Amino acid sequence: MPTDAQIALAKTRSLKSTIFNAMAELGMRAEEALDAGDEALSSQLSLKLVSLGQQAALVRRTEIQLLSETSLAGPTAKLESIASDARTTLKSLKETADTLAHAAQLITIVGRLSSTFT
Repeated sequence: MPTDAQIALAKTRSLKSTIFNAMAELGMRAEEALDAGDEALSSQLSLKLVSLGQQAALVRRTEIQLLSETSLAGPTAKLESIASDARTTLKSLKETADTLAHAAQLITIVGRLSSTFT
């Protein structure tokens, strides 16, 4: 049976993967917008891409912190919730045209990590 630490690390790595997938999607959409001549949308998408990159750094710091934690029962449940919400939002981002709203939602979801270990 996996330990709390192993579960928490798995959830954090899942979240990191979701962020990288979202970043790839935003990058493609930004290029498509630029190709279509919509520089404003391309710029907005690129800014969301940068914000997600910053959130990826937060996830990495969380991953490092998890490697040194001893009791992770509480954070594991929060990580599951954050990872699940992020996956759902990524799916919505890929399936709809409202990319900016879903990217902003994903950034907010990942931002919840900051309160997980305080």
